[in-house]
Amino acid sequence: NNIIEGSVDIGIQIENATDCNISNNIVRSSESFCLDIQNSERMLVDGNTLDASTVQVVFNTSSVPNSVFSNNLIMNGQVEGFIISSCENSTVTGNTIYNNSLLTNNTYDAVSIFSDDVTFVGNTVKRGTGNQHRYGLRITLGSDRNLIADNKFYQAGATGDISDASTLTRKRSNQANDGTWLDLLYTDIQLEMNTSR
Repeated sequence: NNIIEGSVDIGIQIENATDCNISNNIVRSSESFCLDIQNSERMLVDGNTLDASTVQVVFNTSSVPNSVFSNNLIMNGQVEGFIISSCENSTVTGNTIYNNSLLTNNTYDAVSIFSDDVTFVGNTVKRGTGNQHRYGLRITLGSDRNLIADNKFYQAGATGDISDASTLTRKRSNQANDGTWLDLLYTDIQLEMNTSR
């Protein structure tokens, strides 16, 4: 439970760690990343407010498998909001990613996945009113077997909601850029026989 404001470098940096809990911190106006985690495993990152990175990505991960990133507010970055890199078997859920790509319009993405086997479920991604994200979510070529489900991408990007360069992504029940729903999965449907004719 820390409040870190105006860091001239990285707000919080974790390297070569295992089984750490990074929760309920507020990091504002870092010149580099608000939060940077590298070469670590089984991390829980929950309930943090990461607000305004003046140069770099707001939340950066690199080689952080088997982890949970949940209920974080990731906002007001100059470039990308959240980079998920080599985070195999990790879950990203309940996060709000808002108003990034402030440096230039329609250039940077709110969230980028450079990883296999990520579960990205129940997140909200929304662009701001000035310069805007290009895409709400970008899945890069070679990032396979990711599950993208039950996310809200309403007004997420200037170009679109999801850019998916992988052929193995599983997508279901995501709200599109225009407010419609993509890849809906219907459950508990009951069909009745019509015997009136």
